[in-house]
Amino acid sequence: GLPGDIIFQVLAPRLFHAPADLGDVNERFALLARLVEQGVLEATGGTAIVLVQQLLYRGRLDEAQALLVKASGPTASALFSWLRCVQGDYPAAIERYQDGLKQLRKVSGKRNDFLPGMPAVCYTLSLLQSRDRAQLLLAQKFVQLVEKSRHSDEMFWIVRLLGDVASILQGQLRFEDSDLLCSRTFLNI
Repeated sequence: GLPGDIIFQVLAPRLFHAPADLGDVNERFALLARLVEQGVLEATGGTAIVLVQQLLYRGRLDEAQALLVKASGPTASALFSWLRCVQGDYPAAIERYQDGLKQLRKVSGKRNDFLPGMPAVCYTLSLLQSRDRAQLLLAQKFVQLVEKSRHSDEMFWIVRLLGDVASILQGQLRFEDSDLLCSRTFLNI
């Protein structure tokens, strides 16, 4: 068969950038998980990150956590933030995401970098949970950072929507004045 690193390079991009229910992602996830079980691939580094993301999409939190405790780096911290948010531990979710931001910014040298996708959504949601003014302001600043970035992914609009929620919670915006919250597309979902 093909060497494990080649198999990983073929499967990982499609899994990393796709929600659990799109196309043949389930088959690719099953194949990747099977290759790890068979020892063809190790559940470390990028393989662990891809597996954790897919496990989180599927709600398999215990399995995701077992892999995350062995992982390190900005993306691992962001995924841990996602896990903590889903578990309802919002302070830990905020702490983990901010730790991932520090790591990312140290590596990239850019102070306006952020970790996109579901971790960004979960971070913003976690900031909104307390309804604390300082955290609502932090959520708004984060949303502004995301909006200014050139990066956009499938979760971009959700982060923007949560920015409007933060503004509403602070009394800076009325629900009726939110283009995102009152859009026909959103109301018809």
